[in-house]
Amino acid sequence: MELRLNLDVYNPAEFYACLALLELVFHQDSEVLAHFETDGSTGVHSTFVLRGKIQIPDLRTIRIAAVPFRDPLTSPVLLDDQLELNWWLNQYRTEKSELKLWAGTSRPSEMLQKYQAAVGMLDVNTLQQSVKTKTGKSSFGFDIRASRDALAIGYSQKQSGDASVLYPATEFLCAVGLQNFRPVSDFRYFVWRRPVPISIAHAAAVQEIPGLNQDAYAMSIDFVGQGLRAVDRVIKVYANLSHSATV
Repeated sequence: MELRLNLDVYNPAEFYACLALLELVFHQDSEVLAHFETDGSTGVHSTFVLRGKIQIPDLRTIRIAAVPFRDPLTSPVLLDDQLELNWWLNQYRTEKSELKLWAGTSRPSEMLQKYQAAVGMLDVNTLQQSVKTKTGKSSFGFDIRASRDALAIGYSQKQSGDASVLYPATEFLCAVGLQNFRPVSDFRYFVWRRPVPISIAHAAAVQEIPGLNQDAYAMSIDFVGQGLRAVDRVIKVYANLSHSATV
């Protein structure tokens, strides 16, 4: 069986959201294979493909619990009592990591619960499904469609009272995918075109691996006001990395 998900590979939130699905499906089928298919031209409109004994996960039933922590605003989150999310902390869990882009009083567990309440059933276009909210745009900062920069959009949505647009499934899954696929340096991530198991995918997402026919992308992160940071833009830094070696 195949599970397919359309994405824009120039949007990091969509990229990591796809990898979250791999992580969730892996708990059902340890032999699941994953790869990316591109449109053959710009690569913007791509598809993430999972192959295996797949049951489509229901994001609405995942249990979310904050892990006791000295700072509740950065408390790790436990999903279904088995996967801990703490990528916004450094490796010692003592300070914020460079991936902690949001600020203010938003707590990770509450952000995830908010997204979860707005998601629907998964389908091929899940990452393009949006909602409007006037209760504030609480975002992890990786979705380039959810700009929080008043200068970039030309006015302050908060002051004007306009509804903000969020992509709840993308935000939720991005937070899950970043845990085991987080970039290791230079905010770079890699797509690959050869189906591989999750053990190889963990490496293929963050570095070049011979034989996988990869493209590499680099995120640029900037401040957008009031302590907030967000992905500013993404560029392709390597195209069609290909070698004769095999995995």
